[in-house]
Amino acid sequence: MEIHKEGYLKKYRNFFKGWKKRYFIIENGNLSYSIKQGKAAKSSFDLAYIMFEDGKKKNSIKIVFQDGHHFTIKCKDKNEKSDWLKVLNEGKKYARRSNIVLDKSGVNTDRFPRKVTLNEKNKHKLDDGTSSKVHQNGNHSEEEKDDKSSCSNSPEGFKGRSTIGLDKDGSFLKNEILNKDEILQSLSTIFYQTQFLNNNSQLSTEIAGMDTIFKKINQRMKDLAALNQEESKEEPAKKVIIENLTKEISDLRSKWTFIIDSYENVREMLYPVAEKIALIELQQNPYRIPGDPYKKIQVKQVEDENDEAAEDEDLEEEKIRDNSEDSDDSIDDDMFFDFDDQDIFIPQDEVRLTKITSTRSATMAMIDMIPEMPWRTTLPYLRPPKLKFSIWSIIKNAIGKDLTKFSVPVYFNEPISMLQKGGEAMEYEELLVKADKCPDSLKRIAYISAFNVSQYANLEGRNLKPCNPVLGETYELLTNKFQFFAEQVSHHPPITACHAHSKNYDVWMNTDIKSSFKGKSMEFIPKGSTHVVLRDQDEHYVVNRPINSVHNLLFGTLYIDLAGKSVTINRKTREKCVMKFIKRGWGGKNAFKLKGEIFDSDDNLVYVMNGFWNKEITITHQETGEETLIWTMNERPEQWDHLYHFSLFTLQLNYIDDELMEKLPCTDSRLRPDQRALENGDLETASKEKHNVEEYQRKLRKEREKEKIEWVPRYFATEIDEETKEKTYIFNGQYWKDRESGKVKEFERVF
Repeated sequence: MEIHKEGYLKKYRNFFKGWKKRYFIIENGNLSYSIKQGKAAKSSFDLAYIMFEDGKKKNSIKIVFQDGHHFTIKCKDKNEKSDWLKVLNEGKKYARRSNIVLDKSGVNTDRFPRKVTLNEKNKHKLDDGTSSKVHQNGNHSEEEKDDKSSCSNSPEGFKGRSTIGLDKDGSFLKNEILNKDEILQSLSTIFYQTQFLNNNSQLSTEIAGMDTIFKKINQRMKDLAALNQEESKEEPAKKVIIENLTKEISDLRSKWTFIIDSYENVREMLYPVAEKIALIELQQNPYRIPGDPYKKIQVKQVEDENDEAAEDEDLEEEKIRDNSEDSDDSIDDDMFFDFDDQDIFIPQDEVRLTKITSTRSATMAMIDMIPEMPWRTTLPYLRPPKLKFSIWSIIKNAIGKDLTKFSVPVYFNEPISMLQKGGEAMEYEELLVKADKCPDSLKRIAYISAFNVSQYANLEGRNLKPCNPVLGETYELLTNKFQFFAEQVSHHPPITACHAHSKNYDVWMNTDIKSSFKGKSMEFIPKGSTHVVLRDQDEHYVVNRPINSVHNLLFGTLYIDLAGKSVTINRKTREKCVMKFIKRGWGGKNAFKLKGEIFDSDDNLVYVMNGFWNKEITITHQETGEETLIWTMNERPEQWDHLYHFSLFTLQLNYIDDELMEKLPCTDSRLRPDQRALENGDLETASKEKHNVEEYQRKLRKEREKEKIEWVPRYFATEIDEETKEKTYIFNGQYWKDRESGKVKEFERVF
C-alpha cells in the first residue's frame, strides 16, 4: 500500500523569523519539504528515526530526531493536524518495516532516504563538460594502476581507489553519497537487529562490513585532500563534494551517537566503528599536508551563489535540553588531563585562608624598582583561526575506560600552562586598587565582584585547554604593579595554588574542581573560594565561583558558558553582592549576560549590577537611578583570532628574555619545552616533548613511591577556613626571598 500526502504547512524557523510556509511531502517512509511546491527539496528524512509530539502552539506537531534536534510544524486546524499525524505514523511504520528487511543484493536507497543537500545550482556547477583527475604520490602495484585507469572514466571504478573522476552529470558525487547511505544503512541494520532481533552473531557481521565501508570513505577523504592541493578549475565542484561529505559524515556521527547512548549492551562491539568515525572527522577539514601530520592546508572559501542560501537556516532545529543535566554523575578528574590523573579544562581560581597580616612585606621594595612589562603584541606562530579538531575523537576514547588515564593530543592545548592561567586573572588588578581607595563600602564590593567577573572576559573563543602542570611546577609574574606566584601543590587531585601581592591588596586562590560529563557538554563546578584583602581598608572579601560549562562537544559550534550564582561577602561589614550568570539560550539569547544585586548589612538592596562578562559592567543606585560604569574589557590585539584568542595581557605570560632566564628556577612554566615548541608552532616537536614531560613525571612519581617520600609543597601550606570549613593553601612568602638570594636556581628539574 502506497503512502502519500502533500501540502503546505507552517514551519517554525527561529525567534526572529517566526513561522514560514513550507511544502511538505510524505512519500511512503520518507518526509521531505521545500520552499514552494515544485521546488527542489530542502531536506529529506527517514521517518523510521523520527518521533512525533504535540507542539506548544495550538494545532502544531513537534518532529523529534534521534540526536535530540527537533523542529515544529503547524496545521490550519485540529482536523488537518489529525490527518497529518495519521499519515506520518503510517509512514513511520512503513519505514521501519522496510529497514528491518536486509537487502542481500545491495542497498535500496529509496527506503533509506537522506537529507537533500545538493540544490539545482550546485548540480549545474558540475555540468561543465570537464573532468579532473588527481593521483597521490607514491609507488603503486600493477593492480592499483589498473584500478586507477579504470576509474578515470567510470565512477563505478572509483570505489576504494586513490583517483577522483568528476564527470559531467555528477555521477561521482551521487556515487559518493550512495556509499554514505551504505554506512547509514548498516547502522540502521544494527539498530533494528539490536532492538527487535537481538541477533549478536549477525550484528557482528554487520559491524565487520561497516569497517570495510569506512576504509573506502577514508581513502576518498585522502583523495579530496590531494585534489585540494592542485591548481584546479573545478573549485565549485570541490566545494560541493566537501560540503556533502561533511554533512553526510555529520549525519552518520549523529546516528552513531544515538546508538551508543541508547544501547549499552553493544558498546564494546561498536567501539571500533567509533574510531573510524573520529578518523574521518579529523581528516575532513582542514586537509593535511603530506609529510607533516600537523600543518594544515587552507581550503579556499567559495561564496554560495545560490539566491536561496538564506533558506538553509531551515535546517537549524532546536536542541532538546538534556534531562540528565541535573544528574549527579561526576568525574573526579577532568577527562582532558594529560597525565595519569586529569587536570581541568577551564581554570577556576579558588583558595581559603583564616587570617592575614596587613604589614608591608620586605619584598614590596622589589615591585617599586621593576620597570613596566616588556609588552609584545603577537606570538612567534599565528594559528589559523579555521583550524578544527575533533572533540568526539577524544570523547569516544572514554567509552569503557578509566577517564583519568588517557592522553590528549597537543593540538588541544594553548601555549600557556594552568599556572599561567591563574596569573591571567590579574589582568584587571586595577579594580582591586580602585576598591582599596574607594570610600563607599558598597562600591568597594562592586569592584571586587567585577574583578571576579573579569577573569572570565577572555573565555570567548578559548576552546583549547592550557598545558597541564606537573607536580612541583612553578610560575612567577613580577610587574611594577604586583607580584604573582603559583605552584602545583597536588597531582591527585590536580591543584594549583596562587597568590598575588601589591601595595593595596592580597589575593589568593587555588584550582580544585568537580567536573561532570553530561553527554553533549561538560560542567566544571569549583570547590572553594577566592579571597581578597584590601590593605588600606583592612577588609577581607570571600568570593565563590560560578559554574563553567563547555557545550556542543559532539557536534555544532563549541562554546563556553557561565551559569549559576557568585556571592561576594565583606567579612568585616557583612555586606554582600549576589551575581547571577544567565545561561545562554537558544540562538545565543542572553549570551554572556549577568545581573547582580548589592545589599547593605541590613539586607537592603542598594545597587543593581548589569552587563556582560565579556564586555562591561555597570551599577545603578536604586534610589537615585545614578548609573556608573565600573568595568569594561580591554581592547583585543590585532589578529586576535590567530593568537589563540589571547588578550594583550595573556600574550605576555609566556614571554622570556635573557635577563629573566637568569633569575628563573628550572621549574618555571616558561621553560617547559613542549609549551615553548607549541608557542613557536612546531607541533611535531611539541608532541614529542609533551610525551617526554609526561614520562619524566611518571618516573619521579615512581621514585617517590619507592622511597616512600610524600610530596610537600615548597611555598604553600594548607589551612581550614574557620567560617566556611574549606581547605585552602597559604603562601609563606619565601619564594621571593629565595629568588633574590639565587636559591631557586638550585631546584631539581620536574620536566
